[in-house]
Amino acid sequence: MNNVNIFGIKNVNKARINLAAFNELAKIGINMRNIPSKFNNGLANRNQASCAAIPHMETVPRYGRQVVIGRQRVLTQNGYYKCIKFIGSVITGKQGFNWSMVLNDILIYYASTMVRQNFPIRLVDIPKNGNNATQILPSTVTHREIQQIKKFFGLYMYKSLSNPGIYFFSHRPNVKYRNIVRVS
Repeated sequence: MNNVNIFGIKNVNKARINLAAFNELAKIGINMRNIPSKFNNGLANRNQASCAAIPHMETVPRYGRQVVIGRQRVLTQNGYYKCIKFIGSVITGKQGFNWSMVLNDILIYYASTMVRQNFPIRLVDIPKNGNNATQILPSTVTHREIQQIKKFFGLYMYKSLSNPGIYFFSHRPNVKYRNIVRVS
């Protein structure tokens, strides 16, 4: 976890991280309020009905949204990009910018600082060997995101007992939901 950085910053320094985030947003011409629409640009047919098959919708506030991270293929297969209750990193280039590590850092920063609810972030993965262990390798972007969330923002990680491969992050150490337990 010592090698991980956000916006190139390696040590926990909230003032420097905040400044770096807002500088990067200014470079691409968007602000924090625009992140959900910019990151989900190009997603057609998003609606509430598409959310029905997604587990643990009780963790998403009625009038809120949750940031979802994981492999785009897995998120697509499980319907997260069709459900209007999730903010994901689907950058198609139509907004005038393409995916980059900086844009990924912006999404993690946004999720960890701006989304205020019990579980602002959901991680979706395919469980390894059916034992609810993650397949995320240390060299992946998703692993980097997990490390950023923990190191720079101090969020706690939870996992679903009923749906292997689904994890949550919270600012609170003792969130209670049925079939969801804290793991770190």
